Amino acid sequence: MFFLTKKIAHLLIIFLIGFITYPMLEILFRGHTHWSMALAGGICFISLYSFYIRYKSMIIWAKCLISATIITSIEFVFGMIFNVALGMGVWNYHNLPGNIMGQVCPEFFLVWLAFSFPIVYISGAIEKRLKK
Repeated sequence: MFFLTKKIAHLLIIFLIGFITYPMLEILFRGHTHWSMALAGGICFISLYSFYIRYKSMIIWAKCLISATIITSIEFVFGMIFNVALGMGVWNYHNLPGNIMGQVCPEFFLVWLAFSFPIVYISGAIEKRLKK
C-alpha cells in the first residue's frame, strides 16, 4: 500500500510541475493564459516524464521528436475541446501556415521540440530526487 501511495504522490508532483510551468511559460511569452493550459501542462508533463523514464536509453533527438509529437497531440485535443467544441477561443492558429484546423501548426511543433531538450534532463533530475 505504501508503494502505491508513494507512486501517486510522485505522479501528483510531476503533474503539478507541468500544471504550474505551462501557464507560466504562456504568460511569459504570450502575456496571458487560460486555466485549461494548466490542465494541459500537467497532462503533458506527466506524459513526457513517464515516457522519458520508460525509455531512458533512447537517444535524445528521438525522445525530443516524440515529445514534441506528444505535446502537439495534447494541444490538438485541448484545442478541439476548448476552442472548437466549447467555443472558448483560447487560441487560433488559422493564420499560420501548415495549421491543422487552427489548433496546431508546424511553428509550435518546433517550439515544443526545442523545449523538449531541457525537459528530458529536468525529468531525469526529478526522477533522481523523487527516488531518495
